[in-house]
Amino acid sequence: MQRSGSWLAAILISLVATMQVEAREGTGDPPKGLAPPVVDGPFLRPAEGKAAEPTWGIKGGIAIGLWPNPGPRGLIRVYTP
Repeated sequence: MQRSGSWLAAILISLVATMQVEAREGTGDPPKGLAPPVVDGPFLRPAEGKAAEPTWGIKGGIAIGLWPNPGPRGLIRVYTP
């Protein structure tokens, strides 16, 4: 139960950080060359460092991503297999 709470906190923190960066830059274009998500056991998580796609989920299952990911722009993206 505690693990799911940390996922939610990480998603919300990333969302706020992304919105702040976008507001400073004044553009809606995603940055180039983002590192793809890393497989961590049965889960997907962002790679280490600042230039990483903000994607969390289950390997081969449902994943959730935020704005700098490729695809249509929106607040939260849900990816399904």
